Amino acid sequence: MQVVPAALTLAECGISLLKAKRALEQAMETGLAYLILPAVSQADALVERLAALGLSAKITTPPPEVSVREVRESLGLTQEQFAACFGLELRTIQSYEAGRRKPDRNVRALINLIRRDPERARKLAVS
Repeated sequence: MQVVPAALTLAECGISLLKAKRALEQAMETGLAYLILPAVSQADALVERLAALGLSAKITTPPPEVSVREVRESLGLTQEQFAACFGLELRTIQSYEAGRRKPDRNVRALINLIRRDPERARKLAVS
């Protein structure tokens, strides 16, 4: 891996050189590093540039919008059952479904996990 050019490439995406250096060191040590890059204009081009420098990268995006009601109803659960089953607050579920609040990125990730694999999500919630 070409560390200096890779660090400069990452810094162009809006992070400090120190943060880029530390991420690259972690990637070399463990084989994996995660970064939030605030200024990526062309994700595919960035992945190609990093690959040319010997670094395998994957771009992820925030979880998509999700309907809590649709997920809950697909499982055949009441709001109270859904909240209890997955360790959520009943009032929060009610607020999402009534449109008073929107799930943030963390909640969207959880609801999408519940949608894809409810049994696994349930086990994680009660452990």
